[in-house]
Amino acid sequence: MDSFIIALDLGTEKTSVVASTYDEGKPFGLNVLHFDTQSSQGMLRGGVFNVEAAAKVVGNLLSGVERKLKKNADSKRYYCVNINGLNFRAEVRRQEINLQGMTVTEQALVKLRDEVRSRFYTDDSEALINLRPISYTVDNSFDTINPIGQIANKLEGKFLVTIAQKSYIEKLNSVFRQHQISQIFPTASAKTVVLLTPDDKKNGTALIDFGAGVTNVAIFTKEALQHEVSIPFGSKLITYDIAKCLDIDEADAEILKCRLGIRNETDEKRELNVTLPSGKTVKFCSKQLDFVIRARLEEILAYVDNALVTTRNRSLIRNIVITGEGRHLIGIEQVVSERLGIPARISQTFFEQPDDSTQRIAAALGMASLFARENKNLLTEQQPTLFTDEQLPPPQSPAEPEKPKSKRKGKTFFTSITGSIKSLMADEEEETFNE
Repeated sequence: MDSFIIALDLGTEKTSVVASTYDEGKPFGLNVLHFDTQSSQGMLRGGVFNVEAAAKVVGNLLSGVERKLKKNADSKRYYCVNINGLNFRAEVRRQEINLQGMTVTEQALVKLRDEVRSRFYTDDSEALINLRPISYTVDNSFDTINPIGQIANKLEGKFLVTIAQKSYIEKLNSVFRQHQISQIFPTASAKTVVLLTPDDKKNGTALIDFGAGVTNVAIFTKEALQHEVSIPFGSKLITYDIAKCLDIDEADAEILKCRLGIRNETDEKRELNVTLPSGKTVKFCSKQLDFVIRARLEEILAYVDNALVTTRNRSLIRNIVITGEGRHLIGIEQVVSERLGIPARISQTFFEQPDDSTQRIAAALGMASLFARENKNLLTEQQPTLFTDEQLPPPQSPAEPEKPKSKRKGKTFFTSITGSIKSLMADEEEETFNE
């Protein structure tokens, strides 16, 4: 019987779904069967605040999945969902076991993880939702990500533990109604699966996901996720500031933010006359717009910097990769690099363009991939495909951190369906204005 992985990314502005099956021979270990995106409802700062409104959107997306999978009504479905903001926290924990000169096996690693779970204390308001190994140490020697096969008297493991608020888990269960949630993943760790290259993960990279309502940070070094943090402030605050400062509505402010961005204006007297899509004409100082955007962005980055320091990973980071809706802000990589003192670039994936709208399914795709990796025993090995058998190439490492590698040419799985995803996002039509 086929088993399907259905992952939903609940965002402040958009909600996306990816339906797939496990296929070890495919990119990310997935055979993608269906995906969709709709405007979110009932979401605030990356979290559910109106269960009924959020459930309506999730219900619509899952109905679309079932229409696609209607010939497999009796098949097993595993549902994954993301978590953001103050609804979760991550901690690093260490645990050791005595092996008395025995060989390290997979069973020994399972026993070590079980020890962490049994000894980890949470109060009645919290639940452990993820336990991910960072590294292992055999007999106090060097760290390794795979100790299997080594002879050990003592095996120590370093783990990233993710804890969620039970009250929020109950909200998510209410949103999914009769569908049982199999696993919950923080957004940033899911996106690292898709958006970071092998070199990024090895050399030390912080992925900063500037969402509309929250900013997520994941730190990857030595080929392992070291830590992740979610900050309850997002790029939507910049839009609010522009709207208030220039006395325009938020839709116009969002377009103004993305089209003009950070101009690094030096002339304090230079004024712009802009006709907005709404028809309103606004006159303002160019440097004033720079100041408004930079002020809020640097405030968010101060929280990011603090998170990097408090997790004790800042010195290990060599690059920063920027993703999320905030990546559309012109000049954001320059400000991030200046504020944090680390080279930054906009995320570049297997899509045709770094800022392609299809990047919105990255979190859902990453969650499905993580679930497939961690639950291979639950999933069938071979699955039929509804799309091409073409292999999706993994992200390529850019030549320089500041300059992403040139776009891949030729038709791939995702480039062949880019148009279909764009049609799903008709609510974000291209708007133009005259400067």
